[in-house]
Amino acid sequence: MNAAKQLDPFFKVARIVYFTDLTSAGARVIPLGSFGEVMLPHVYALALKARTALTAEELALISPLLRYRLESPFKFLRAEFDLAWKTDDYGRALEFLTSKHSASLSFLAPTDVTDYRHWLLQRLLPARDDAVEGKLSSAIDNEFSELMKSHGGQVASERKVIEVDIDRAAA
Repeated sequence: MNAAKQLDPFFKVARIVYFTDLTSAGARVIPLGSFGEVMLPHVYALALKARTALTAEELALISPLLRYRLESPFKFLRAEFDLAWKTDDYGRALEFLTSKHSASLSFLAPTDVTDYRHWLLQRLLPARDDAVEGKLSSAIDNEFSELMKSHGGQVASERKVIEVDIDRAAA
């Protein structure tokens, strides 16, 4: 049975960060991006927004094992996004990524997007896929903005990718 049929509808976002020192609560946190996932009876969607580069100072704080991968956070996270998108376990991308990345490189615990939840889940007619994409885009933009504000990061540029699939959720 398709996992989509077993899940309640949801709309969640998560922040993606790098913890420079897991032993110190006051250590620097490097903001990398935001990730969103929407599961509705008729549509499934994922979104990623991430920085395209880190500063030299930030790169110096990253462990040598991950430094090369995180030189371009978007490139690295896009590969993770694609991996999550291609899985057959629809509706569990954030769960998959938070369990995979829970140390220095971390997808933080997802939160419900309450601003759009009513709009998407309590409608008489299903939301159009382009409307879902727009709300998801706005939600990860907001989450990315709040992430950057809370960790004082400077963003030279960022990129975003969104995938929406009507057939996947309905199958």
